[in-house]
Amino acid sequence: MGWSSAPCGVGKSIIFLGLFNYIRVRHVIVVLPLLQLIKQLAVKWKPLSTHWDYKTIVLCSHRDILPPSLCVLSRTDPKQAADAYRSSVGPTDNVLVFCTYKSAGRIAAFVQHAGFGQFDVGVLDEAHDLAPPPAGVSLSDYDKEAAFALSFPCKTRFFVTATPPDVAKRGAEYRG
Repeated sequence: MGWSSAPCGVGKSIIFLGLFNYIRVRHVIVVLPLLQLIKQLAVKWKPLSTHWDYKTIVLCSHRDILPPSLCVLSRTDPKQAADAYRSSVGPTDNVLVFCTYKSAGRIAAFVQHAGFGQFDVGVLDEAHDLAPPPAGVSLSDYDKEAAFALSFPCKTRFFVTATPPDVAKRGAEYRG
């Protein structure tokens, strides 16, 4: 698990794409708060991806968020997304899944239906509200987005924000 906190416009998202270009990852998920950010990143990343070719699946409520040239499928239903994964992604293809926090509860079901076990890397953007819970606080006591960020099947998570998280303050909220 890692944190990246840098001002807006520095290029945090481009840094992660550069990372994917040079390390071997097959399944990547990027979780964002807004549909518009999915569109922005997908359009920005495709021409910059020089060494990491990938197919894109979007888990969100908007069926046509990306044009077919950028996306295999955009659906909220995890089974439909998994069906698209199995029919469109070969055994050596890399996959980039975009998802909004609103649709994030569907990620585990997508992974289960798709049958690939877990994501290699998860990037959680605008993550200043996703600080891990303080010691002694269970996820059930924690808010839904934070619980999701710490529980979907993934080897490595990166929390990215332009707003430095105040872990001590957030922890105090749960200690009463």
